This record gives sequence, C-alpha cells and structure tokens, in this order.
Amino acid sequence: MKKPLDRITDAYFGELGEEFSEKVRNRIHWICENAKGETILDVGCSQGIISILLGREGKKVIGVDLLQEAIDYANQMLSNEENVTKSLVEFRSANFMHLDVGDQTFDSIIFGEVLEHITDPERFINKAYSLLNDNGSIIITLPFGINDYFDHKKTYYLIDLLKLATENLVVQEIKFFGKWVGAVLKKKGKETSTVSINEELISRLEGAFYSVEKDLWQQIRNNEQKIKTLEEKLKLVSADIEKIKSAASEQVKEKNTELNTLKNLIIEKDNKINSLNIQVEESNKELQMVKESFQAQLDLKEKEKEETIESLRTKLDLMEQEKEEIVNTIYSQINDKAQELQNSQKDEKIKELTNQLKQKEQIIAKLQQKDKEKTNQITELEKQVIIAKKEKIQVQETLYESYTKEERLLKSYQTLLRKYRALSESKLGKLTLTYWKKRRKVMGGK
Repeated sequence: MKKPLDRITDAYFGELGEEFSEKVRNRIHWICENAKGETILDVGCSQGIISILLGREGKKVIGVDLLQEAIDYANQMLSNEENVTKSLVEFRSANFMHLDVGDQTFDSIIFGEVLEHITDPERFINKAYSLLNDNGSIIITLPFGINDYFDHKKTYYLIDLLKLATENLVVQEIKFFGKWVGAVLKKKGKETSTVSINEELISRLEGAFYSVEKDLWQQIRNNEQKIKTLEEKLKLVSADIEKIKSAASEQVKEKNTELNTLKNLIIEKDNKINSLNIQVEESNKELQMVKESFQAQLDLKEKEKEETIESLRTKLDLMEQEKEEIVNTIYSQINDKAQELQNSQKDEKIKELTNQLKQKEQIIAKLQQKDKEKTNQITELEKQVIIAKKEKIQVQETLYESYTKEERLLKSYQTLLRKYRALSESKLGKLTLTYWKKRRKVMGGK
C-alpha cells in the first residue's frame, strides 16, 4: 500500500529548493513561536525537525508519528544533537488516538499538517483537549484550499478552521502562509481572546487568496510560456522529422538498391564459390591421379634399377670366373711349355713364353681394369639408386607437404567462405560490404 511520505526536515534545510524551503521554515518557526509552555506534544512529528528545534530551546517534547520510518529518521537526527537536547526529546511510533501518556498533560499540542489526512478531525481535537493543561493551546497548520495530494481527505478554508472551535476551545489566532494556513486553538478561560470575523480578518483572507491566485496566475503564465516554447520546439522537431523522413526515404531507396546489388554480388560470389569448389574437387582428383602415376613410375624405375644392378653383379661374377679360368689355363700352358722346352731351345722358348706371359699379364691387367670399371659402374649405380631413393623420399615429402598445404588452404578457404556468408547476411556485414564498395569507388578500386 502506498504510504504518505513527508520530507519536512529535507525541505527545512533547503534540499527541495530554496523558495519552497523558505515557505516551510516560515511555517515551522510560526509553530515554534506559538508552542507556549514547557511540555509539548508533537503529533505527526514526521522527521522530527519541530520537536528537535523546541528541544534545543529547553522544552520537554514527545514526538509521535504513525510511520516507523519517520521515527527512525527522527531518532537518527536526534543522535547528532547535544546530550541536553537528547534528554529533552523523545520520539514514539504510535497512533495518536491510542497514545498512552499516563497522567501527563501538555502546555501545547501541535498538529503540523495532520488534520487534512483525517476524515473525522473533531475526534483528534477532543483527544488533544483531554491532554491539555489549563490555558493550554493546540497549534494547527493545514494546506489552504485545494491540494490534490493522494492522502488528503479534506479541504480547508477559513470557515473550516473556525468550525474547529468548541465550547471549551476558541480560535485565538489565524495565520495565512500563501497556500497554507495556521490556527491556534486556546483552552477557554476568563481572559482568553478569540478571533473575530472582521474587516481585518477578511482582508488577510483576501490577501491569502490574492497570494494563491498570483502564484497560480504566475504558474499559468509560466506554463503558457513553456507550452509556447515546446510548440516552437515541436515545430522545429516536426520539420527535422520530415527532413529526416525524406532523407531516410532516399537512404532507404539507396540502401535497397545497394542491397539488391549486394544480393546480386552475393549470388555471383556464391556461383563463383561453387565453381571454385568444383574446380578444387577436380584438382584434387587430378592431383590424386598424378600422385598415383608418379608413384607407379618411381616404383617401376626402382625395380628397373634393382634388376640392372642384379644383372651387372651376375655379369661381374661370370667375368671373375672367366678371369680365374684364363689365368689357370695360362699358368698350366706355361708349365707345360716349360717342361717341353727344357732340353731344346730352352732359352728362346722361355723368352717367347715370357713375352707371351707379359702379353697375358697385359690382358689380365686390361681385364682387371675392366673389372675395376665395372665395379665403379656398380658403385655409381648403387649411388644413383641411393640418390633415387632419397629423391623419391623428398618427392614424397614434397607431395605430402603440398597435400597438407592444400588441405589447410581448402579449410581456410571454407572458413573464409563461411565467414563471408555470415558477414554478407548480417546487418553489420551488409554495411561493411557497402562501405568497402563505396571505398573502392572513391579510391579507384584500391
């Protein structure tokens, strides 16, 4: 349920505007001036400013309010006061109609802007009267005239204040504060004065009406000036809106044209991408075929080299066997010839055989040279085989690296393709593509 909140202390210290604060201070000071005597009951004390001000003057004060939040705030304010003031002021959260103060009575009871919240103010007045000392006073302040605060139950004019008087209470003073009014009700005694409806009171009443009407008239003028200013601003804003609408319409047309162009470009790019995908797939197939063909050629060359080496080794073994047979045959012939020629022409035959031996040795040397050449050829072929194997390994590694790079490029291309599609479909992407398109136009394709 919405609660009526009163920020009287904030207003008193100027936190709600200086002009409003001055009016609040005038009412509070008038209340304090009329709170006669030493014992005061502050009904509806709110944030406790009146009770504290009276406590500072050495008066014993009890402040009562229905809202616990208000009492908590008042106690917080009181905690900042001197000890002597703290000893004189007490705050209670209570309903005034059920307030129990025992046999205690008061010299003054304050209703600071309370009765307008009550549907039956006479009950409160009677309760207050029962708590008054002889010659005691009730000080009242109220909104004067219409005030549309949600918790106000009653509107007060002068006649309503005068009606608060009873057989035992008289209206001793009326005070006008512009949109507020104050009254002092005094316990009737032999020398108690009372307010009379005379020319002076009517003059002050009319002065109050004049003050209220003047404020209202000034508010009306201010509001009319504000309305005029707002209407002028509205015209300017409307003109700006029309300009913006017109510019926006043109921009929308341009954006639609650019959007259609971008859509066509995207379709064209998608077609190119699909074409590139097909080309990539075909290239992959061709690359696979080349790999398989190259591998088959390498395997065939390696097999041929192995067969050639094996054939050369076989031939070398045969040449070794032939060489041994020839050498054995020559030595056998020499021995045979030497035996035959021991007795006749021994020296000449020996010489001739020696020459033949030299020739045979030359033949053997040539055969050895050929054997050495064959061995070198075999060694060279073995080196070539090793080199071919290394080249094969290098080619395989190069093919593997090329294939790996191609896979990375394909993945990167697919990632860029996804990003491009996501970018081209987002609002930011469309704006970015539009920006780069215009930039290329301005920069000449850069």
